[in-house]
Amino acid sequence: MLDLLDLSIGKSKREPTADEKLAALSRDTRRRKKILQDAWAESQRIDTVKHAKIHGLVGYEMLRRKDEQKRDVEEWFRTLDVTRDGSVDARELIEPMAILGVARDRAAVERLANA
Repeated sequence: MLDLLDLSIGKSKREPTADEKLAALSRDTRRRKKILQDAWAESQRIDTVKHAKIHGLVGYEMLRRKDEQKRDVEEWFRTLDVTRDGSVDARELIEPMAILGVARDRAAVERLANA
């Protein structure tokens, strides 16, 4: 509660008002809450990494990358799903496959899809 002290020289110290005390207490409470939340989050991160090492799982960074890759694939799927029906059929794949040089017509796309 340093902010409640009057450190100026030559002035008499006055007692802080109830509102000033309450404001200082509120600031201190928010600061402590933030410190506890940060410590808890770091503890959770450390526990996740330890768990991954103990059980031979991919690390925290690999899990994060998998989430990013999943979002990328979902975005790519949405760009391919022209009809927005939740599936990608051969008609919707003809143009992207032709651009990539993989298939030139619907029959070639269907052959690739069934392979």
